[in-house]
Amino acid sequence: MKEAVNKFYIENTKVKSVDEWTDYEKGTVIYEVLKIINGKPLFYEEHYKRMLNSFNIKSVVLNISEGELLSYINKVAKINNVLNGNIKIIYIVEQKELRIYFIKHSYPTPEMYKEGVKCISYFAKRDNPSAKVINSKLREDVNNKLRIEKAYEAALVNDEGLITEGSRSNMFFIKENNIYTSEGKSVLPGVTRTEIFKQAKESKINLNEVKIPLININQYEAAFISGTSPNILPIQCIDDVRFNVNNLILRKIINDFNNRIEKYINK
Repeated sequence: MKEAVNKFYIENTKVKSVDEWTDYEKGTVIYEVLKIINGKPLFYEEHYKRMLNSFNIKSVVLNISEGELLSYINKVAKINNVLNGNIKIIYIVEQKELRIYFIKHSYPTPEMYKEGVKCISYFAKRDNPSAKVINSKLREDVNNKLRIEKAYEAALVNDEGLITEGSRSNMFFIKENNIYTSEGKSVLPGVTRTEIFKQAKESKINLNEVKIPLININQYEAAFISGTSPNILPIQCIDDVRFNVNNLILRKIINDFNNRIEKYINK
């Protein structure tokens, strides 16, 4: 199925028309998704580090430097004449093929940022949470459940009953002016998650990595998800547990993080 949108993409350094797109064989696919704002990839350095980490975990060599990959990303944006959107990078291990292309994106509406979004719990866990590797079956199953429940995101719950992360995001909870999130070893180390840790320190907000049992989430006052597309997005509820979307710490971290993004794009 053709995932690339717009007119052109890059395949192993060569510019191709999206009409030339061919489906790749099933196997191991390492990927990364970046947000482009005003023609600039947001937090690019952290994305490259994470991609390099995924390659190392899968014992695959990444034969492209940080600068070279950035030049190809910029080229894809330029030849498509697109200033804002999401670019996906995939490496098909068995075919030794690198593709860089725009994908469809769906950013939260202003109403979602104001009122929060509905989430559900979903019992599942990633086989290797530290590596960003495509798991088509899990993605399909979760998407079906989200569609049925008319929910925005699913909180993945492991066999210990602990919330690890969202199906395509990281999750954070707030109680008594402190922010809590699952332990790093249990989640995909999201780039936005990493930047939130930095921002919390600068904003003098305590951010702690802890175990978060699903049955105890009603102890938290507020919650939010983080990811490439939504940045920081308030959670209205998980199943039947509701949260305060106007929590002061929640609104402060959102405001401070938005300023962080603006500062990065303008530097």
